[in-house]
Amino acid sequence: YTYTINNNNNNNNNNNNIKGGGHIVYVSSTSGRLSIFSSNDQYKSKLQSASSRADIDSVADGFVEAVKNDTWRRQGLPQSMYGVSKACMTAHSKMMAKEMEKKSGEGKGRITVASCHPGYCATDMSSFRGLRPAAEGADVAVWLALRVPDEKATSGGFYIDREEVEW
Repeated sequence: YTYTINNNNNNNNNNNNIKGGGHIVYVSSTSGRLSIFSSNDQYKSKLQSASSRADIDSVADGFVEAVKNDTWRRQGLPQSMYGVSKACMTAHSKMMAKEMEKKSGEGKGRITVASCHPGYCATDMSSFRGLRPAAEGADVAVWLALRVPDEKATSGGFYIDREEVEW
């Protein structure tokens, strides 16, 4: 999460270079759905209501600290660093959607933000055990990036196979 967000911000000066009508797409995962925090409402609530990167970082930092101190189980935190990272990434996309709405307004010139789950793909990361080819997994991200800007295109959504789903 932190590497991706830092790299993104360093490359585009905090998104000031994105033209109106553009799209920001985060590749996330269903491993980062809020349900992974089912035993810790505090973390879940922080991610749902995040209005700044600091809010999201506090969840990531708190999780890392809990793992270091071996208190993550007692705190009801998930055992997947990958899942927590992807939950933070999706929270960041939702926060960024609100920020872009303020900056770019509404209509055809607005910038939309979305996150998506490509599925379990046959790539190096999965030791090629994935259930779908990488090209099929990339479809939703490419579709989100290339969709025609219009007032009906939602911003802040989480998508699987071109369908907006609950995060």
